[in-house]
Amino acid sequence: MRFQITALLVLIIGTMASGCSPAQQPQDPAFVVQSFFDALNAGDFEGAMVFVADDANFIYPEVYSGKEAIGDHFEKEIVDRSANYELREFVVEGDTVRFISIYVSSVASEENAVEAVVEDGRIVFLIAD
Repeated sequence: MRFQITALLVLIIGTMASGCSPAQQPQDPAFVVQSFFDALNAGDFEGAMVFVADDANFIYPEVYSGKEAIGDHFEKEIVDRSANYELREFVVEGDTVRFISIYVSSVASEENAVEAVVEDGRIVFLIAD
């Protein structure tokens, strides 16, 4: 019995320790955007799409409307071009987050200023210059 309680406590404490800090709750726009790109970089397209609203619009650099079109675009970028995204210089103002995206693929590399709007823990709009 004592072993079961100890194991349960270790499991609970480990789960709590690996969770989000109060400053990085899933509603935090920077956390949502970083999590989206982290999932893409890991090849977890389903996991990335959790952070995208069904009716989202991305202009990156072309217009992609809706979760399916956005997912198809990024999956092609990651798989076909071995792309990877590095994000830096986050600035959060309300539901809007601005950051620098460094895109590197087998055929190109570029740096973009990006702005994203997050509502209810999901990206609803994203535009890159």
